[in-house]
Amino acid sequence: MDCAIAPNTTIGSPKSEVQYWQFQVSLDQHANCTETTYLRPDIAGSILPWPYTLAWLLIHIPLVLIRVARWEKVQMLSLFLAAVSIASFTQAYSSTQRRPEEILVWSPLTVILDVGAVMQLFFLVVESSKGENVNGFVPLWGAFAELMAAIFGRGRGRTRTEVRGPPESDALINQVKSEVQGTTTQVENVRASHDTQDQPSPNRTNDAAAPAAVSSVAPMPMPMPISINTEENSYKQLRGKAIIVTLSALLFSGLVAIQTMGLASAIQGLRSREELTSSWCSPMFQSFAIAVGDGNCAIHPVHPSASKGIGCITLSGRQQAGWLAGTAAGTAVSLALQLADLLVLALVESAAKWRGVKMRRPWATMFAGIVVLVVYVVYGVVNASRLPGDMTERVWVFRQEPSLGIATVCRGTITPPGVRGSIMGWTDGFLSSWGRAYFG
Repeated sequence: MDCAIAPNTTIGSPKSEVQYWQFQVSLDQHANCTETTYLRPDIAGSILPWPYTLAWLLIHIPLVLIRVARWEKVQMLSLFLAAVSIASFTQAYSSTQRRPEEILVWSPLTVILDVGAVMQLFFLVVESSKGENVNGFVPLWGAFAELMAAIFGRGRGRTRTEVRGPPESDALINQVKSEVQGTTTQVENVRASHDTQDQPSPNRTNDAAAPAAVSSVAPMPMPMPISINTEENSYKQLRGKAIIVTLSALLFSGLVAIQTMGLASAIQGLRSREELTSSWCSPMFQSFAIAVGDGNCAIHPVHPSASKGIGCITLSGRQQAGWLAGTAAGTAVSLALQLADLLVLALVESAAKWRGVKMRRPWATMFAGIVVLVVYVVYGVVNASRLPGDMTERVWVFRQEPSLGIATVCRGTITPPGVRGSIMGWTDGFLSSWGRAYFG
């Protein structure tokens, strides 16, 4: 370690009484440490590992393509993925408390895809429920009101038309009732005529004509129950659509709330970006290690990891500061794109096309969401395959055995965290709120 370090420089924590000159004999021996090992981020020091992001991307790419042409086929999947996003970010927010130094775990940039999906479901399902002279909200609201009445035990004595009230359904049911009542009256008349003719008559010459008289009255055919079945199926479809619209609205509110909270925390965290630090750990930094020197002649005190069983050093938080700025800017842009898509879905006619492509789709959020996931994958691959900017591969580990007071130095080589190190750093931050249930 060819560095101009003063002999009386304290090695280790500020409270340490060990100075640099005490390691000079060991430095001259150029001893090597154990085998090469990795340097990985500590708790919440890594973004979502790129294999996880890649899997998420591979799910969303075909989903986006289906949403363009056959959105009806992926309604439940879109709702499920939006619910998963809300649950994931709720867990991340709970574990990190949206602290600036843990921005890599709680940054809400990937939410935009799910916001666009639930917006699309809301408007297109409402549109598919409208009648000739009725807005799509009317039958959906009626079906939802009856569903709530059934769930909470209200209005059990009412008929469905009294609760739901779409005019088309009311007219259909009244027509069916009228037909059934008319048919019943005709049948009763035929039966009465038949009973009268069956009674004995003094003039037996007319008896032979009685069967002919009865047979001359053709029975009225009963109306087929197609209208009733059709109306019943239509009601079931309306009830399902009402549930989808309600869930879409609730999920949209939850996702936008997550974005808003993340944006506010990112802006607030930018005020302290100059003070941010990051913690990096390695199995090499244990066994009585008190400090680590790098190829830039910087000495980093070693402290225990919050995840136990490993030693860590503190480096600059430039990465976290950059992600705070990116999160603030990216989330603001996401909200603007979501507003643009909201206006398109609300105002553009369903038949509108541009070069043969349907315009009433959340194009901005779909495109931006895919781009965000691609950026996450690329950044995750790069971040997992390189060391922090202010750390070199060759390091010197300063150790002191407490009972004997022996001061030794060994020279070692550290490698990037790789996928395993990234997963450990991200998972430790994501599940830290579980406490002993996770860390043991």
